[in-house]
Amino acid sequence: MIYHLVHAESVYGGGATFFGGPAHFGFAGVDVFFVISGFIIATITAGRLGSTTGALDFLGRRALRIFPLYWLCSAAIVLALIVRPDSLDASIAEKSILHSLLLLPQEGGPMLVVG
Repeated sequence: MIYHLVHAESVYGGGATFFGGPAHFGFAGVDVFFVISGFIIATITAGRLGSTTGALDFLGRRALRIFPLYWLCSAAIVLALIVRPDSLDASIAEKSILHSLLLLPQEGGPMLVVG
């Protein structure tokens, strides 16, 4: 989280820097997250290798965990574009809402960056 604040500070801080030094190494948290996540996925799916039913079950459960919150956050961006379009980067308005909601490829990625 602090690593993201370093970026926000550089964009919106007007030259003032509070975060720095070791906070710049926060990007390593992503690597740690993926190692832990991969271990957990491998552990909970053990014994289901080669099973179409197991794979579909896994993907379905994952979609139910991820998409509702992703769609809610994407809807907040769409609402902000409607209510206060000047409050967001103008390039967001050029993105396809449908492509963003369905995570289909588009130039520059989806409206919600984490997608």
